[in-house]
Amino acid sequence: MHTHITCLYGHSYTSTAMLAQIATADIAKEMGFDKVPVYSYPVEADSESELRTRLDGIFSGVGFGDFIVLQYPTWNNVEFDQAIIRKLRAYPRLKIAIYIHDVLPLMFEPNAYLMPTMIEIYNMADVLIVPTEAMYQRLRQEGLQVDRYVVQEMWDHPID
Repeated sequence: MHTHITCLYGHSYTSTAMLAQIATADIAKEMGFDKVPVYSYPVEADSESELRTRLDGIFSGVGFGDFIVLQYPTWNNVEFDQAIIRKLRAYPRLKIAIYIHDVLPLMFEPNAYLMPTMIEIYNMADVLIVPTEAMYQRLRQEGLQVDRYVVQEMWDHPID
């Protein structure tokens, strides 16, 4: 069994979201995880076939029975996030953890309509990593069914 973690690339180097994902992936790499780069790009330009091909490339190193941590959101569109989880759910015996950095429907009022979609994505995980117990309880109120979760009680970023 191999362990993997996604990592956002392609945003501005001042992007807090990207820097947080890179720092998290760097810590995981020290623990033996393989980084799976997920680039920010105009997803809507891809046809369904192109998207499938892109996802095949991104997850080419992930195999049956592996463990993967998906850092969410990818900051691509929500359809991309759905495509990732659906693709990985097709792998036999693959265990999926979703590491929730941000919940877009809670961050920006105009994105509130996305909550059912985000809950659908989260419900496809085997385990969630959430920032607080309060966040987990809020997601449960929104329809989250995942019982296995870990509360990330503190950020720990490497420094020189």
